[in-house]
Amino acid sequence: MLRRHSLLIQNLMVYFDSGLVLLTYTFGIELRWLVQSIMGVPNADFKPGEFLNIGMLGTSIAIVLIGNKALGLYQSHRVRSLVGEIGRIFAVNLVLFTLLLSVATLLSLPNGNLSHILAFLILNVAGAAGARCVVRLVARQARSKGYNFRNLLVIGTGRGDMKALLEKVNNHPTWGFKVLAVLAPEGDGMPSWAFESLAGNPSVLGFEKAAEVLEKEPVDEIWFNGFPSESQQYDVVAQQAADQGVLLRYILPREHFPGMHWNFESFDNVTTLAASHSPMDDLARITKRAIDVGFSATVLAISIPLIMLPVSIVLWFQKGGKRQVLFRQLRVGLNGRVFPCYKFRSMIPDAESKLAELQKHNEMEGPVFKMKRDPRITPFGAFIRKFSIDEFPQFFNVLKGDMSLVGPRPPIPKEVDMYERTQRRRLSVKPGITGLWQVEGRNEIVSFEEWVRLDLEYIDRWSLWLDFKILLKTVFVVFKGR
Repeated sequence: MLRRHSLLIQNLMVYFDSGLVLLTYTFGIELRWLVQSIMGVPNADFKPGEFLNIGMLGTSIAIVLIGNKALGLYQSHRVRSLVGEIGRIFAVNLVLFTLLLSVATLLSLPNGNLSHILAFLILNVAGAAGARCVVRLVARQARSKGYNFRNLLVIGTGRGDMKALLEKVNNHPTWGFKVLAVLAPEGDGMPSWAFESLAGNPSVLGFEKAAEVLEKEPVDEIWFNGFPSESQQYDVVAQQAADQGVLLRYILPREHFPGMHWNFESFDNVTTLAASHSPMDDLARITKRAIDVGFSATVLAISIPLIMLPVSIVLWFQKGGKRQVLFRQLRVGLNGRVFPCYKFRSMIPDAESKLAELQKHNEMEGPVFKMKRDPRITPFGAFIRKFSIDEFPQFFNVLKGDMSLVGPRPPIPKEVDMYERTQRRRLSVKPGITGLWQVEGRNEIVSFEEWVRLDLEYIDRWSLWLDFKILLKTVFVVFKGR
C-alpha cells in the first residue's frame, strides 16, 4: 500500500512538473508584456503569445522531466533534505536556461526572448520548489497523525552502532519510519540496552523469529546495519524478504570512510557500489561542463579582439623578447593526466632555467614556488599578472576539456611528485582557472597546507551555487588587482 502510495505521488509530480512548464512558459510571455506595458516600454517587436513556440516548449518539458528523473526528484523524499531538493531543481533549470538562451541567440530572436526566458525559469523554479514544500508539509502532517509510515525490521550485523542508528530513526519522525523489531546476530548475544525510549518500543528478537515476523507483521523494509558477514542466517532472512517482495537496505559503514558519497552503478549485469569524496554526479558533471563551454566561449569571443589581441601585439614586439607570446607549460590535471597549460608570457624567455637559483627566496611552505618580487617578471608581465590577464589563454584549456572554470589550480609534475598521499586528492577533480583559495586568500596564502585545505574544502562542498559564488568573487578580486 505504501509503495503504491509513493508511486502515485511520484507520478503526480511528473504530471505537475509538465503542466507547470506549460503554465510558466505561457505566463512568462504575458508577464513580460505586462511589465513592459506598465513601464511604458514599446512592445513593437513583441505581442502576447507571439513566441509560444511548440518546439521550444516541448524541449523545455522534456529537459525538466529528464533532468528531474536523473537527479532523483521523483524518488522518495523521506530522507532527502529540502535544500538539496531545491538545489537539484535549480540545477535542472540552469541547464534549461543555458539551452534556451543559446537557441534564442543562434536564431537571432527578438530581444524580448531573454526577459521571457528569465521570467519563465524564475516562475518554474518557484513553482516546483513550492510544490515540493507543500508535499513535505502534507506528508509531515499525515505522519504526525499516524499515517504514511513504513515499518522496519532492523538487523544487527555486529559492524555498526545499532543504538545510534535506532536513535537517529527515532529522532527523525518526519522520515516516516517505525521500527517494529530488532534482530540480533547469533553469537553477539541479545542487546543489553533498553528500547523503552524509542517510539513503538520495538521487540528484540533472535534470528529464529525472522520468518515469523515477516509472515505475521506488516514489514515494509528490512535494514541491515552494515554489510552482513558470510553467514547462513543473513542469507535466509534476505531470501525470505526477496520471496515476499520486502525492500532490503544496507546501512553503509561510513565511519570507515568518512566524507565519502556512495551510490550504486550498473554496467549490464554487473552492479557496483561506488564511493567518492566528490558530491558531483554524472548530471552535475554534464551541467558543469556545459557552463564551462558556454562561459569560456563567451569570454573568448569578447576578449580576443578587446584584450587578447592587443596583449599579444605588445608581447610580440616587447623589447628583448624572442617574439614569444604564449607560455606553454605541462601541468597535472584530473587524476594525474598531464596537459599543456597556456598563459601569456609574463617572464623573461629563460625564466625556467633561473628557477633553481631563486629557490632560496621561496615564500611558500611546501612544494610550490612563490615569490612576490620575482626578478624574472617583466614590467608588462607584472601588469597583466596584477589583473590576471596572463591567464586568459587558459579559457582555451577549458574549451579543450583539460580544465574547468572553477577548481584547484593545476600543479606542475615535479610539485605533484612531492605531494603527500592525502594531498593528491586535489587531483580528483578538474583543475580550474579560479578556485576557493584564490578568492579567500589569493597571494596572501603562504602555507601550502592551507592551500590544499581550501582545495579539499571546495571538493567536499562542491555545488553549482558554490561555483557561481567563486566566479562572482573572482571578478571583484581581479578588478581590485589583488
